[in-house]
Amino acid sequence: MDFSQQWRPSLIAAALSLALVGCGGSSDSEKEALKNIAPLISSSALITATEDIEYSYQVAVTDPDDANNGTDLSFSLTNAPEGMSISDTGLITWIPIEGMLTSGLMSVIVTDGGEDSAVASGQSFEVIVTPINDAPTVTPVAEQTVESGSTFTYQLLVSDVDDLDIENDINFELVEGPASLTISASGLITYSSSVEETTKTDISIKVSDGEEDAAEPVMVDFTLEEQFFITINGQTINYFNGEAILGSQINISNGSEIIQTMTSTDDGIFTGQVQDIEITDRLTLTADATGYAEAAMSISNEELTQHQNLLLQPVHQTVSFDATQAHELSVEDTLLVNLPENSLVDSNGDLAATAVVAELTIINPAIDIEMMPGDMLTTDENGELVPIESFGAITVSFEDELGNPLQLAEGKTAEIQIPAVGSNLPANIPLYYFDEVTGLWIEEGEADLITDNGKMFYVGNVSHFTTWNADKIYETVLVNGCVEDGEGNLINNARIIADGRDYLGRSVSFSIEDGTFSLPVRINSTILLGATIGFQSRTSIINTGNTDYSLSTCLVLSEALTKVTLNWGETPSDLDSHLYITDVNGDQEHVYFADPSVTIGETVIYLDVDDTSSFGPEVISIPDFPIEGRYDYYVHNYSGAPDINPVMTRVEFIFDNQQHLFTPPTDGISEWWHVAKVEKDVDGALVFTEINEWVTSPSSLAQTAETAQRSPVAIPLNKLQSVVKGLISSKYYKQ
Repeated sequence: MDFSQQWRPSLIAAALSLALVGCGGSSDSEKEALKNIAPLISSSALITATEDIEYSYQVAVTDPDDANNGTDLSFSLTNAPEGMSISDTGLITWIPIEGMLTSGLMSVIVTDGGEDSAVASGQSFEVIVTPINDAPTVTPVAEQTVESGSTFTYQLLVSDVDDLDIENDINFELVEGPASLTISASGLITYSSSVEETTKTDISIKVSDGEEDAAEPVMVDFTLEEQFFITINGQTINYFNGEAILGSQINISNGSEIIQTMTSTDDGIFTGQVQDIEITDRLTLTADATGYAEAAMSISNEELTQHQNLLLQPVHQTVSFDATQAHELSVEDTLLVNLPENSLVDSNGDLAATAVVAELTIINPAIDIEMMPGDMLTTDENGELVPIESFGAITVSFEDELGNPLQLAEGKTAEIQIPAVGSNLPANIPLYYFDEVTGLWIEEGEADLITDNGKMFYVGNVSHFTTWNADKIYETVLVNGCVEDGEGNLINNARIIADGRDYLGRSVSFSIEDGTFSLPVRINSTILLGATIGFQSRTSIINTGNTDYSLSTCLVLSEALTKVTLNWGETPSDLDSHLYITDVNGDQEHVYFADPSVTIGETVIYLDVDDTSSFGPEVISIPDFPIEGRYDYYVHNYSGAPDINPVMTRVEFIFDNQQHLFTPPTDGISEWWHVAKVEKDVDGALVFTEINEWVTSPSSLAQTAETAQRSPVAIPLNKLQSVVKGLISSKYYKQ
């Protein structure tokens, strides 16, 4: 059959009909035949969904007269739940949230884009939601810290939309961490730390509900740093008289940075904590206070828990001046600083425009090398720590009227003059300043020796102000020895100190596990050698040569040892230490230059060091108080004239391992200064009493060899030999 013949009449009829319509001549029946047919939804709605899982339903539509494959269709929703949407192609999506169990009765409507648009009847349905169990959520925990000796607590913040009763519905389980760590039913973590060094611990806790619907537990992971701190305590006191200095600022440095800052209380006490991970081989404590020059000491790890006394020297002169003008700053008639105009700035670099206060201090290491900050150490060209010898030092500091510290501006320098002390003064010498961060003396610049009005000074230029020292590194030999206690047990970590007797320097070392030590000291010199570990040894006089020196016996540390040390200025040239021992019957022993050791029972009391040429020290060591009675310590002006200078004279009395410092009264000066006494009762109890008075003579019972020299009183025969020996050894025969 020919299919082309079948459709030709129909095609012609249709064309004719269209032509007639285009001319406005179509009939009503023809119009009805061409009317737009409404689209119909042919799909069945999906009426189930699951909580938290995306619901998806693609609406299927039929439209007989849609010639554009559905692109003319429009979709909309009525009464749809929150979050439900329908796309341009009829795709309905929705994620049912917690607590929404139904969508409610809703409708989807579709229209096409015909000229006589017809609205479909639409489709109404309800989606029923199946709830599922949700895993709990926990706020993340950052790294936490706790100090050793303290209790760490932390409340985990947990939420669970399904389980509102945290204590009964949520479980906490320690997966990793200290066994003693506990977690309460509410998620409160509790742990008591007792570590002896800083430790970081990883902690992992599993948080879960009933795990219905395969809900995964939540893992909470964090790090707990258990911090171990060492408490450092001490007191800031006046170097000369031991008075407490309140309001001192104390800095602790580990050699690279300041790790702690403290302020002393009304009684001079300071306390601070340092974390063990910040501690290096040595820490440096530096203290400063208004009216005092800075003081500093370095301590080893083994000395951290000992009580530390920081001894500050009072400033010699406080000067107020106009910093916009050049100024000469002096202590009495001794010029110390030539300061250019407009050279001081504050921490912001702003020029000091108001009144400036300068504190000026001369440090004379000949009196006591301990007046110098730190351990008299520097680094050589190889970076090795080496000791230095001082020939004089000064401390200069500036503040504005508000108390803010001032320094030399960048590019500015000032000339300083350091009063020269010591013997064999070099014509030119390096300048060093004390660095409180490293705890060392840092070389910067040099100074020339000059003479001005009969006084000798080291003159040089500096770029900043602090404690400046005219020093040099010296050639050393080693003193080798050992340290033991009274029972002969070798002692580890004892501090060994050597002070030059014919040079102004100090060396410090520490004994090792077998109790031995090696200490560098100046070649061909005389040193005063002692040890301490919270308590003292006697002071020994050692003469070094050009080779290493070994002690014949160990230094002995004794908790019972009492040590008395006398220091003074250049005049008078000779002060003497006297210890009078008077028993209950009035019998008396006397320790002094002519009888430098007295034996009472099994106890020998020594005059360890006698000095006849200014400054001191003189040292008496009392290993024990062997008899009932009193032990009186006096200082005598053997030179007679000039008078003892109270400002420069100082006695350190270490009794019961406590430091007592004395300077004499400024009024009523005589030749004898009664400093203190120790009394022993019948039960052996000891009482220390400060006297600190000028007296005309030691005691009505005291008839001494020295008194005999000045009067025609006969010297007992049994004392004559020791007197002569004392006179010869002390060179008094030359006077």
